[in-house]
Amino acid sequence: MTYQYRRQRAAAIIRSQELGDRRLYNRFPECGIVVRLGQQLLDVYDLSIGGLRVPLCGQKPGTSVKLQLIPREGRKLSMHQTVSAQAEIISECESWSRLHFVGMTYSLAKFLIQYMARRHGVQPFIFK
Repeated sequence: MTYQYRRQRAAAIIRSQELGDRRLYNRFPECGIVVRLGQQLLDVYDLSIGGLRVPLCGQKPGTSVKLQLIPREGRKLSMHQTVSAQAEIISECESWSRLHFVGMTYSLAKFLIQYMARRHGVQPFIFK
């Protein structure tokens, strides 16, 4: 674990306690995934097995939405590797929205675990 990662993780824990964050899983910032939410394509700020954080999407908290997760390598989107998911808007602030996955499916869990394992260069079982 690098010093920078430990520092980011500590800041995330402090921030989550201050904001009443309900995430139960580790967050992975700058994960390289784009979300299609309606007609919008939004970069994912951070991702966990339980949900994600995106730029302000203009939906009211409590709204259930369908979305597609699209992996990105640099500026290139991998459209053939997309996975669909159902999510609920948990909260919004002035610059971002938090979403919680509703009804975790096998294909979504597999996508998240395998993608994050590949991105971090570790075996997939570490993210379970």
